[in-house]
Amino acid sequence: MDMRQRIIDLFGLQESDFNKGTWNTRDVQGEAYLALHHAYTSGQKVVTTQINTQEELTQLLGIASEDTVQSVEGSAPSISAPWPTEKNTVPVRELNQQDEKQLRQALLATVTGQGYQVSSYREILNKRYFPMQVGVCTGDDIVVQANSPLVLNPQGHDLLIVNHNSITLEPGAEIQVEGPVAIYVQTFTKQ
Repeated sequence: MDMRQRIIDLFGLQESDFNKGTWNTRDVQGEAYLALHHAYTSGQKVVTTQINTQEELTQLLGIASEDTVQSVEGSAPSISAPWPTEKNTVPVRELNQQDEKQLRQALLATVTGQGYQVSSYREILNKRYFPMQVGVCTGDDIVVQANSPLVLNPQGHDLLIVNHNSITLEPGAEIQVEGPVAIYVQTFTKQ
């Protein structure tokens, strides 16, 4: 089963959730959004759901379990020290800037298949980032034009999944990513 179908099945998407046909960003004045953020109007339907733990997130992303993953050098940031267990009871709002940086690096390590390197972070990651809202935008085709960039905008640390048959970038076109985004396409074309 391909990843696109896996996403549809995993979230239990229905026919009515599917964006049919070709969506061309030229049909939008200026920036064309796929967004979870309430301040922006999404150009296509985005279905929202929730992920409750980092384990659910790694399963969704198709990442092997921690005990079967081999290290891939350079694929995730290096975390120099384990998370101190006494900090697991600290309220999230009391974490300092360095703590937040370490947590972002640990979450990145987790979603790039390096979760076994940051297992001491599991409890605090679940406390800090979960439950996580996930937006899924699935459909046929997107064509992005130079004068109307595609802007992928989740909200905060929540995740936006773009799950389409194809995305075509016409000459000079661009995709702007404004937060955690996973893109699954059968065909990606840059003209």
